[in-house]
Amino acid sequence: MAVAWNLTGGIAPMVKSMPAHCFTWRGALSGGTIGAWIIGTAGAIFSTQFIIQAISATRSPEAARASSLMAAVLCVPISLALGFIGVAAKFVHPEIKSLYALPVFLEHMNPVLAGIVTTSLVASIFVSVCTVALAIASLIVKDFYVLRFRPTPEVELRMTRWISLVVGFLPLVFVLFVPQILALSFFTRALRLSVSVVALIGIYVPFFSSRRGAIWGLVLATLATTVWYLLGNPFGIDNMYIALITPAIVLVFGRLLFNGDASDSVQDERLATQKSH
Repeated sequence: MAVAWNLTGGIAPMVKSMPAHCFTWRGALSGGTIGAWIIGTAGAIFSTQFIIQAISATRSPEAARASSLMAAVLCVPISLALGFIGVAAKFVHPEIKSLYALPVFLEHMNPVLAGIVTTSLVASIFVSVCTVALAIASLIVKDFYVLRFRPTPEVELRMTRWISLVVGFLPLVFVLFVPQILALSFFTRALRLSVSVVALIGIYVPFFSSRRGAIWGLVLATLATTVWYLLGNPFGIDNMYIALITPAIVLVFGRLLFNGDASDSVQDERLATQKSH
């Protein structure tokens, strides 16, 4: 941000020569899109593994609550700084795409500072990507491979390594066909939002929750959100809203049409009995 401020001379020169929407709260985006992003981000935070790990690693519930509030407060100045950097990049180099804004400022930085910034970005990417890759590999091994084949510990370790290799390289193939990184980022948040919706319904409205409904809700939400995203968000409705309402509709209709899963009720009674003992 300091480099951007130095290159532009501050906000006043940019205001004089750039469109007015660059300095409004929503820019060129619609209120519906911003609302969808807010909902999706909140839902993604609720179901993102490395965030849950960070919260769980604190010393006490009070420390977890304080650190979460501190992180939320810090999002405000960081967001404002990122917004200023983006507008400054458009002012300094109006011909380039927003994706290349960061390299523009790195070129004007001291080599040592540029190295620190680049290393920090790589580290942050490794934190999130490695955690997600580990979670995917673990879920595939524990929930599918082990239950199906009952391998020995040695065979399970070997297959975990191969599955981790596939999980690590497969996204590289898909990313070549989806150049819009920002849109793809919010699309993945929409998918994680579905998980949050199912979890919240199970916690606060357990009458409408069932294992079968949860599975179908997640499956249909994934399919509906993906199709909506590939169609380019028809009627101006962001795919985030599809991810929000689909699992809820599936759970409600599942309960109303089939009156829940009998096995769920039996299991719930058993769990209640065990807790009472």
